[in-house]
Amino acid sequence: MAREAWRKVLGLLLLLLASVAGGAAESAPDFALRSADGHNVRLSEFRGQVVIVAFWSSRCAGCDRQVEYLDELTGRLQDRGVSLLVVSIDREPNAAMRRASRLEAPLLLDMEREVARLYDLGRLPVVHFVDHHGRLREVEITNGRDLAGYERSLLVLLDE
Repeated sequence: MAREAWRKVLGLLLLLLASVAGGAAESAPDFALRSADGHNVRLSEFRGQVVIVAFWSSRCAGCDRQVEYLDELTGRLQDRGVSLLVVSIDREPNAAMRRASRLEAPLLLDMEREVARLYDLGRLPVVHFVDHHGRLREVEITNGRDLAGYERSLLVLLDE
């Protein structure tokens, strides 16, 4: 089995163990950021929903494809209580806003990379899955090739 497939299997097993352990997952660090449209958005405002926090940069080639897929996916599953927050770590917001203008999800500007540090951001693209209770349940660091894996992970959380 390929290394990426093993990572997926391990991730799903860890997700299952965390749900069986009932609260074994740590709380997702709360944050507030200004969105591209000027509103402040706080992660804790989405309590009761499954939230995907996708870190993004206009310089990341794999990020565009990933975020576009997640935007479409959360749009389809919005009625089930799913939200997507796209956190741009670009230091220049204009480039990020131009590239993300087609998204339905809010683009949050983390120009000082405070939230990136809070989430110990390594490389991109990366997404964090936060459950209904505000617990960090899964972190996906991918090259954007296994996009269907996001849907599988999301459906597991929604079915809890």
